[in-house]
Amino acid sequence: MVDMGLGILSLVIVITISVLIMFRYNKYATLKKQEDFQQQISFTARQTQKSFSDHLKKLLNQGLIEMPHKQGLLMLINNYFVYQPINEFNFNLFIELHDTLVNSITKILTAPANTKQEAAKEIHELAAKLPNKTAGYSATFYMEKAPVLVGQFSVTVDKSLAGNKTSQSSQPIEAEQSKSEHNDSKNMNGDDNISVDENQNSDSSGVSQAQKNVQ
Repeated sequence: MVDMGLGILSLVIVITISVLIMFRYNKYATLKKQEDFQQQISFTARQTQKSFSDHLKKLLNQGLIEMPHKQGLLMLINNYFVYQPINEFNFNLFIELHDTLVNSITKILTAPANTKQEAAKEIHELAAKLPNKTAGYSATFYMEKAPVLVGQFSVTVDKSLAGNKTSQSSQPIEAEQSKSEHNDSKNMNGDDNISVDENQNSDSSGVSQAQKNVQ
């Protein structure tokens, strides 16, 4: 009986130790997975911030923005995780904000040369609405205000580019209409001249015939 009791006790101890080991291992594995995920997010965020900076440099080099505009937009992206934890939810919102900005900036960069400057004014407007200090880029700002500002920016850029495109497409039509009206006017003047000449010839013939009758 004693041996059996010791055997059961030993079995319980072994099972308990095994369970504790498995629990600690699972906890370690979960923490390690979370740590690896956060490191991956941090790395991707840094790469995204660098890519965004490169887009702003292109705008700056083309004279579409000035240094204060660049610094303001950089703060919008670079300060995203200053007052917010790095997790999957915040990271997805960060990527969405970044992609909306880059999409509109790319449209401006690839637009015809004579429409870029007008559309780039929307970047100036956005930069002017952003906080000028790091403390302004709080979690509340990124959850409530930033998506609205960037969404409005995207819409106004599209409208600006579409308006310029419509204006340009109407110019050849107006030129063609003006040319057509000019030709019509020229033809009408030509017809009037012909009529005058015919009347003059007719009058001359009448005078000649009258002179003959007198003779």
